[in-house]
Amino acid sequence: MSAFVKGADEAFDELVGRYAAKITNFIHRQISDFPTAEELAQDTFLAVYRKKETFKSGHNFSSWLYKIAINFCRMHFRRKKAAPPAYSIEGSQEAGRTGLEAAIVDEREGPLDALSRKDVEQKFQAAITELPHKQRLVFTLSFYDGRTYEEIGRLLGCSPGTVASRKHAAVGKLASKLRKLAPEALGLEGRGGEEAASVC
Repeated sequence: MSAFVKGADEAFDELVGRYAAKITNFIHRQISDFPTAEELAQDTFLAVYRKKETFKSGHNFSSWLYKIAINFCRMHFRRKKAAPPAYSIEGSQEAGRTGLEAAIVDEREGPLDALSRKDVEQKFQAAITELPHKQRLVFTLSFYDGRTYEEIGRLLGCSPGTVASRKHAAVGKLASKLRKLAPEALGLEGRGGEEAASVC
């Protein structure tokens, strides 16, 4: 980033190559819409390009980049909340058919221990998207990106204690959903319920 600020445009390509996938995946976990996540990731790097002079030498580039991405996520949710809902009769009918088919399949399949690993992962990802936005941010930054409570606190502008509280609440909600899934499907045969929940 320092090289880019000094005028080396090829350094920007290096930054995009290193962080594009991480930022896109991070945004996708927040908004659950991959095409939109790709657009917001592009907006994030465009902001980096335009605001390169605001980057302070010696600061952590990754943290600065994630702050920009988080702001774009927040703007996305504000726009989504302000926009009137779009209804599609065809889409509603299709959703109805899908829901009915799912109900029939579930009824025939029986116990959840028959679920495949892919099914479990899909349900886990769905559970994450159902978390309140602040809890989802904290959980994904901690679980997927491996950031400490102190780092997350700096990114979100809150204390490590607040981060810990949000993570605890997120884990509790996810654990309650995970307990409904078979240990065999999660690859946790022989482990206790608490250990199963600790994957969060």
